[in-house]
Amino acid sequence: RAAVWDHALAARRDPGREAAMLRTLADTIAAAGDLPRATELYEHLQIRQADSPEARILLAACRRRGGDASGAATALGADVDVFAYTAHMERYLQGLPADTVLSSLPAMPPDRPWGPIYRSELLLEAVLLYWRMGFHDDVVRLLDWLTICHPPLSQHPLNHLLRLDAATFSGDEDRAKAEAHSAAGCTMEWVVPSRWEEGILIDRAIARLSPENAGNLLYLQAILKAETQQTEEAVAILQQVEAQTRSTCRGYAATALADWADRVKGDRHEAAQHLETALLAQPGDRRLVLHL
Repeated sequence: RAAVWDHALAARRDPGREAAMLRTLADTIAAAGDLPRATELYEHLQIRQADSPEARILLAACRRRGGDASGAATALGADVDVFAYTAHMERYLQGLPADTVLSSLPAMPPDRPWGPIYRSELLLEAVLLYWRMGFHDDVVRLLDWLTICHPPLSQHPLNHLLRLDAATFSGDEDRAKAEAHSAAGCTMEWVVPSRWEEGILIDRAIARLSPENAGNLLYLQAILKAETQQTEEAVAILQQVEAQTRSTCRGYAATALADWADRVKGDRHEAAQHLETALLAQPGDRRLVLHL
């Protein structure tokens, strides 16, 4: 935290980065438990980013947790439609009337198979606002509510990873391990982690699992590394997952390795070997047959 503080203070001298660094400082101080100082910084952030939905929500959350219910409601404001589902979450935490978050999510065609995952990720991204501030009890309350509003969210690995961290914070290591196993047991189809927060949470879950039980989370770890241009590390982890016959992500890992072998290495023979492994894991997948 000291390193974050020093870096943010230095970067604040750059006018183009002032708001971002204010946010970093405020999040860090809130996570450290200094709500009065964090509230002061969020107030400065809200002044500089008056049109930012997140700035208003962060200030409202900090005031609410500091016992200033009136100030929290004022910070949030009445025009919740301008930032829709994120505002409904804070309204719910404040005990104010909150519409179902689904009605305020972006519309999408109903026949998209990735639709439920996409909606879950939008909601979970908003929950990460509270995780970054260290408000773990808020995180759990929101997750409990959101799984009622949008049941597919209960099967998203990030739901369990956030609960794992909350359990760790409260000292319940048995619950943390159980959530790690639940996260590893989720379906990973259409799940593509891309945030640094997810990387931290995935690593914490993997540390609580045996290698043979961590395959699905190792797959997510590999995808995140690939998304952040850490190709060699991603390939090594995908090879590890491909070798695990118990992992339900074995086929996904083998397919990713086939694409890498074909398009990056130019080795079609190796690509075919990976595709054969993928077919063993996902027999009858016509896309794999055509690719092979």
